Amino acid sequence: MNWLRKTNVCTPMLVSVSVYRGHLAEGFRDQSPLASALIERWYMAPGVQRIDIREKGVRGTLFIPPGPGPFPGVLDMWGGGGGLVEYRSSLLASHGYASFVLEYFTDGAPLLSVSFQPICCVGVSGFHVILPGFSMRGIHEVVDKYFNVITVDENNHHIWREVAVQLMKDPSKKLNMGNISCPLLLVNGLDDQNCAASRFAEDIFQTLNATGKDHLLTTVQYPDAGHLIEPPFSPHSRATTFMTGTNSKLILLFGGQTKPHADAQEDSWRKILAFLQHHLYSSTTTTARM
Repeated sequence: MNWLRKTNVCTPMLVSVSVYRGHLAEGFRDQSPLASALIERWYMAPGVQRIDIREKGVRGTLFIPPGPGPFPGVLDMWGGGGGLVEYRSSLLASHGYASFVLEYFTDGAPLLSVSFQPICCVGVSGFHVILPGFSMRGIHEVVDKYFNVITVDENNHHIWREVAVQLMKDPSKKLNMGNISCPLLLVNGLDDQNCAASRFAEDIFQTLNATGKDHLLTTVQYPDAGHLIEPPFSPHSRATTFMTGTNSKLILLFGGQTKPHADAQEDSWRKILAFLQHHLYSSTTTTARM
């Protein structure tokens, strides 16, 4: 989805920073910089272990912090992009969490039942509706069914935010959030053009409020931030290419303005780490879910 996403977290991302005379909007390659520096951004702190997991149909990667432990455990689950995205888990391990990123949202992956009760949960730009099969094929089935609510902007970028909203109108398609018994942190951007996560956060609040559990919910919302709220200093992707079920490409609009979105990524990461620190390092049972 994004060519700047780090696929190999065992090596640093190299960023060249150069200073030029005056203000240049273009033509950098034609000028000699006044000064340059090569910056390495590492995703794995020294001593973090990376372990491939391929057992009985389960696919993922386990990152273990350095030191004797024990460490709080985090289950890291990504959404509709599919594949195995490791950089958030490697960063969590660098902050002292044994983090397992699960490749679960892809065709051919088995559906897994969670047999543990998480101590806390963090949801970033998420929604609580059930997609058929929890697979890429399921996404395409839903998009085809609700194609009439998909719109495009002036650049012909597809806006899918109303698709999941249509699913939310059917109670049988929603997870019963009233069953939650652990603290929940929701991080959303108000310019999310992909799934209108703030509307789902409001629905979750209403459900928890009706069951007397609204004290479990913490919601953080960022004006002018889009759907892809990632760890800090990740590039902002307002729109990206997406492969459809017919193997044709389209461009999805995820939303967000560059500066506010970058600020949201930095601020939300601090809040996520503080949330995990508060609930996991002070608990005798230490498993969280993202």
